[in-house]
Amino acid sequence: MPLLSHILTLDRELTIAINGWYSPFWDSFFTLVSDTIVWIPFFVILIFCQYRSWGWRKTLFFLLLVALAVLLADQSCNIFKYTVCRLRPSHEPSLAGMVHTVNGYLGGDFGFCSSHAANAAAVAILTSLFIRRWLCSLMFSIWVILVCWSRIYLGVHYLGDILFGLLLGAFFSVTLYLIWRKTKWGRVSFYFPFQHTIVLSVSLFLSIVVLMSIALLTA
Repeated sequence: MPLLSHILTLDRELTIAINGWYSPFWDSFFTLVSDTIVWIPFFVILIFCQYRSWGWRKTLFFLLLVALAVLLADQSCNIFKYTVCRLRPSHEPSLAGMVHTVNGYLGGDFGFCSSHAANAAAVAILTSLFIRRWLCSLMFSIWVILVCWSRIYLGVHYLGDILFGLLLGAFFSVTLYLIWRKTKWGRVSFYFPFQHTIVLSVSLFLSIVVLMSIALLTA
């Protein structure tokens, strides 16, 4: 299939181009960005703001819905990985010596599609749909872009893996949201004050500044 071959070739070339733009600082920074643990303080603040705005029942419901979206997205990615069996760039023999990896991190054998991208998209889109603040949507877009870029930078995903992961996460988050809206509970208000959105935005900004500072110190 010439079209598929052309798409795969373009995918490889774009991935190598993104992955090839590296330095010790970005090695440290994107290694941190890719680690889920470093984002825990930011999400603790998010949950606290939601609790202050919605109360514990609505917050718990939201968290359960997000957990379901992430579970569906993550497990779907695993099914794709072991069905498609597309090797990650870091494991692809034809790309040996061409892919920049960091600290020996190669990931598992197969990378299509990206669980990081799918999970990040599921969390970001569902949160933005509930909060409905443009600043929140912008903030989570930046977070998703950073996470996705880090996976390509580290050499463990092709751009195509990321794009399909994003689509998968978007599909499950939007589908669950629409199902919820069709129920009698879908008319319940989830008002989120603008000042809480400011708190979240500052928290994300400070999180990124801290990660960049750590990267500068460890590069």
